[in-house]
Amino acid sequence: MQRRHDGKASKIRDQFTEQEKRSRINHSKRSVGRHEVRSWTAAAKESLCLMWQKVKVQLMLSMSVLVAVCWYCRRLYSFLAQLLKRWSNYLQRKLIRNLSVLTEVDLLGYSAREWKGETKQAKHMREAYEELFWSYHIKYLRQVRKDSYCVLRAVLFQIFSQGIPFPSWMKERDILKLPEKLLYSQGCNWIQQYSFGPERYTGPNVFGKLRKCMETLKTNVELFLLAYLLEVKIRVYRLHKFNTEEFQVNCPDEYRREWNEISLLTEDDRYYHIPLFRT
Repeated sequence: MQRRHDGKASKIRDQFTEQEKRSRINHSKRSVGRHEVRSWTAAAKESLCLMWQKVKVQLMLSMSVLVAVCWYCRRLYSFLAQLLKRWSNYLQRKLIRNLSVLTEVDLLGYSAREWKGETKQAKHMREAYEELFWSYHIKYLRQVRKDSYCVLRAVLFQIFSQGIPFPSWMKERDILKLPEKLLYSQGCNWIQQYSFGPERYTGPNVFGKLRKCMETLKTNVELFLLAYLLEVKIRVYRLHKFNTEEFQVNCPDEYRREWNEISLLTEDDRYYHIPLFRT
């Protein structure tokens, strides 16, 4: 009996020993597996870190290049914009200098730009412009080149733009015959007494002097002479005479009813602009 019992106990111990061996083997295998997983994960992390370091360097280099390119492009754009603006302003100034009559501009806007400040003269001129705007329905104006020809340019521009016919004497081929025509139509005394500045048209060479004046187009001619020559009524708004009886004058005072009417605007009786009416 004892032997049987010892044999069974030995078998049981052998079974436990075998199971323990198997358990240890399995635990060892699992440990090896976990270690291999950890080793692979560590290797992957290390590879990713190395790859990120390389990518980071390339990315930082690319960003630096991009920032440098953007900065250069911005400076280049700014330079080209300034160059284009200067060139545009130069062309505009040159174009304006070459234009006899500019495009129409808002009357009150022009007044605000030209007469800034709170001086007595600036206030007076702004009030005069406002009077033209509200009471005379002048809403726009055309600037005329400021030189000794401006009054002639302003008058002729309106004659052409409004389709006003020229007087009959201008149909003559030889415009230099004008002095004789004036002589016979207006009278010798009127011609001989007329003067341009220091030059008096008297004496035997009166026609030669008048022809010379016409050839050189010295437009210091008075508005009355232009009105009679072109057979138009010229109405002048004199802003520096605002609030006086001379604010609005007609040239000439007496004219034929069939004469067409044109208008001028002046701030100082030297340079003239073209007022535009809107109802």
